[in-house]
Amino acid sequence: MKIRFRDFAPDWKQKVLGLAIGGRQTMDTVLEATNAWIAREQVDVLSIETLILPQSAAEQSSTSAHDDVRYNIGMFELTAQRVQVVRVWYRSAA
Repeated sequence: MKIRFRDFAPDWKQKVLGLAIGGRQTMDTVLEATNAWIAREQVDVLSIETLILPQSAAEQSSTSAHDDVRYNIGMFELTAQRVQVVRVWYRSAA
C-alpha cells in the first residue's frame, strides 16, 4: 500500500478569453467536491488538512479563503495571491 494525497483548490468561477473574473469558488464548494471524490473513490482517508499555497502552486494541482502576500523591495511592492487548499491524505492499494 502507498500513502498518497490529492489537493482540492477553488477554481475560478468564470473565465472569459482565458482571463479569470468573478473570484474563486467558496470553501463550501471545495468541500463538496472533496466529499464527492472521497465517496466516489471510496479511499481509505488518513487525514484531511487545509493549506495556504501560492496561487501558482494551487493552480498546478487541480472563495472566500485567500490572502495577499506583499513583498516590499525598496520602492516597489510585489503582490502574490495565496489560496486555501484542502489536502486529503489517503492509503492506496496501487
